Amino acid sequence: MSRKGWLVVTMVAAFVASSLVGPGAGAHSDKADPPQTRKDAVKEAKQEFYRQHHQHGPASGHLPPVSENVGFIGKKRLTNRADKISDVAVLGDYAYLGEWAGGLITPACRGGVHVADISNPASPQKVNFLPSHAGTYATEGVQALSVADTGFFSGDLLVVSNESCTKQGIGGITLWDVSDPLNAVKLSEDGGDYTNGDENSTNLDPVAHDSHSAFAWQEADGALYLIAIDNEEGLDVDFFDITDPRNPVLLSETGLEEWPSVMVDAFGNFPTSHDFDVRFIGGQWLAMISYWDAGWVLLNVDDPANPVLIGDFNYPECDAYAGVEDVDPRSCPPEGNAHQGEWNEAGNQFIGTDEDSSSFRLLPIEVTEQTTGTGTASPQPAVGTQYEGGEFGWTVPVATLSPDGVLNGPVAYGGYGCDESAAIPDASVLDPFMSGDPNEERIVVLQRGPVSDPGDPYEACFFSIKIENAQDAGYDAAIVANHHVGSAFGQEPDAFFCGGQGHVFTITARGLCSGHRSLHEMFGSPPNYGTDSNNPGYPEADLNSSIGLVGPKIETSSFFDGFGYSWLFDAAPPFTIRDTVAMAEQLQIENATGKGDLTVHEVATGRGPDADLAYYSWYSGGFRVARFDSDSIDEVAKFIDVGGNDLWGVQLTDKFVGGRRVVALSDRDYGLYLLTYTGP
Repeated sequence: MSRKGWLVVTMVAAFVASSLVGPGAGAHSDKADPPQTRKDAVKEAKQEFYRQHHQHGPASGHLPPVSENVGFIGKKRLTNRADKISDVAVLGDYAYLGEWAGGLITPACRGGVHVADISNPASPQKVNFLPSHAGTYATEGVQALSVADTGFFSGDLLVVSNESCTKQGIGGITLWDVSDPLNAVKLSEDGGDYTNGDENSTNLDPVAHDSHSAFAWQEADGALYLIAIDNEEGLDVDFFDITDPRNPVLLSETGLEEWPSVMVDAFGNFPTSHDFDVRFIGGQWLAMISYWDAGWVLLNVDDPANPVLIGDFNYPECDAYAGVEDVDPRSCPPEGNAHQGEWNEAGNQFIGTDEDSSSFRLLPIEVTEQTTGTGTASPQPAVGTQYEGGEFGWTVPVATLSPDGVLNGPVAYGGYGCDESAAIPDASVLDPFMSGDPNEERIVVLQRGPVSDPGDPYEACFFSIKIENAQDAGYDAAIVANHHVGSAFGQEPDAFFCGGQGHVFTITARGLCSGHRSLHEMFGSPPNYGTDSNNPGYPEADLNSSIGLVGPKIETSSFFDGFGYSWLFDAAPPFTIRDTVAMAEQLQIENATGKGDLTVHEVATGRGPDADLAYYSWYSGGFRVARFDSDSIDEVAKFIDVGGNDLWGVQLTDKFVGGRRVVALSDRDYGLYLLTYTGP
């Protein structure tokens, strides 16, 4: 995901975000009436975020095929459509691969879980498909585990987290009995968080909140628990008792709002729980939570009804990689984007992955000249005023602008830029304010959303819809400014978020994002953050009635800072960083565009004979293997198939070929891969 600029979800339940993987949550995604409470606004904005999570868009090329110290064992096609396969889980002779909405804008968005027999790894076979509820699909929360007798259940359990894409969809968790994978039995699909912002409230939502990921574990006394993301609330870490998997029970909700000591210390200040690893280490049950720009958060979960914060990983002052191995002083603070991770076998180290699909970092957007005359805003920011911002990883990079890689020119206000919105004014509105310099660009500023805007009561549209409508109106670039909820109702007025691509189109424009304050100040309007606790609203008629208003001239540029990489750190406070690893290709500027997503995604750490190996799914970077010890981690193997890969999930199997472990990977555009490390 590109530039996770965002807000610090602090004391107000203001966790929101915009486009990454699945459509909006539950029955609420298609509603026409705007929310009337702050809680509803937060929920709607979080739905907007997860609707485009993992939406990187189509890769416009790929790295050449390669196989170094990797043995190809087998593969099985499970889809003929791009972006349809999500996570992978393995248990015994079977692999389970999630199917999700795949581009989201499709005639039918229903997903499910493909079941593949891998008893012969050289010839895996699809043997079943477990459909999701109507209007629902599976993303990162696909896990299979053997369960000892709980008093209610024993056998093999499949955990699937749900995200919805129509009003018929559901959220929460679906639990399957896969003791016989060919005749799986659905145990429940109603487990989830129904609370409306308050776990003690009796005002429950009709559909469980969407959940992007989940992880289950069983304790020695037989009790079975589950931790899951809540896509819709500020308290976004939910714990469940699933000892009776037919009747899951919500035990507790927690999150950053309850941990004031946890700092968000990465570029963009975007926090969201995302993935989990739970282990019994040193006589206690521990949960490590990947928390995006807040790094990794460690909890004691001996009592899941009362999780206790132990500490959190803080990002260092600057990025470890900034396009080259020497740190660029402009790469401060680092990107962040803590996505997923696992403990090593001993439980004393943790390997985490940062998902960053934008290879450029935007420098501040600076006001260079005030415009005057008919149709211009007043007042305008002073010359030299700067606003932090980001760059969409799927639009044309600012750095490609000739001759100097600088985006500069006057800005016009274009509203929301959705198909249902008032039309974006033609770029000719800026002609009277152009200098005549052929290197000057026409720029439109749009607003993210709409979310909770009584004047525009339709569902927030994809960032890609906004960018396409802007370029169709003749603009060279579009800046999408954050909305009220994205500013944490004014607590983070400069928080920005550049989300993913939600649909396919020919991209010619540059795409940027900025904070909500910049939107108002550029067009002469006092910043408004909708702080009324009863109705956040968007009482900014001065802006909504001023589409076509011309603001100042601005200028910005970017620099190459590579893609997301992986960390090795001690798994106990103070979480000392031991090393990082990145693949060489992602640090080369010639691969910045046109080679797909070269960010790391997930890691699985070895056990037993391969306990010193980390296996990675690296999106278009393919399959990567690194060897680590107490102080260092280094790449030792790589594989990209002919035609390229788009690898999402990675899991160990208990299969060995030639004494080497077979590793299962999910390819979003293909299906299942089975590979093994063959190096020293």
